[in-house]
Amino acid sequence: MITSLRGRRRTLTAMLCLAGGGSHALAQAPIYKVVIPAGLMVERWRQDGDPEKFFSAHSGDLRHELWLASREGKNGLLVFFRGGDNAYADLMKESVLRNEEVQGYFKARLRTISLDRGSHQSIINLHGQTVSEAHFAAEAGVSRSPAFAFFDLQGELRYQHQRAILDASEMINFARCMADGIYARAEVERSLRGG
Repeated sequence: MITSLRGRRRTLTAMLCLAGGGSHALAQAPIYKVVIPAGLMVERWRQDGDPEKFFSAHSGDLRHELWLASREGKNGLLVFFRGGDNAYADLMKESVLRNEEVQGYFKARLRTISLDRGSHQSIINLHGQTVSEAHFAAEAGVSRSPAFAFFDLQGELRYQHQRAILDASEMINFARCMADGIYARAEVERSLRGG
């Protein structure tokens, strides 16, 4: 039972937002600092997985990561680029990346690592050169975060996606496209919409 006035306001706000609109309704929930779709609040509260389990620990050598992906029978390497202070990347971590079904689907098909788009930490890129994470993001054509870049087992950049995905079924459809070799932007976008 919620006893504080502030707690009752939060509950009432969430209930009104959920009851009053579909997926396009927006709500400013007091516990968030950004405007989010109302339905996401419920999905976030239901998720109990660890978002860090979505990503594989990596050594900083992306050629080694590709080798591991091949050895594990996966279809390629998916790099998630996060930004320093990006609310949408945080929302992804608190919603879909926590989802255990999404984690399982990705882990079975793709090797997934996370890099900071603005970091000066050194890594070894797919050409064997030592570069910063920020330089590698620029090499991959990533200009904002959150973003995904998919590399096939030969190290070729096949697809990049530069916006947040906040729905579990969209994330699974995205993984399916990358694992099945569907790289045409129109096909991927249609799949993300569930078509």
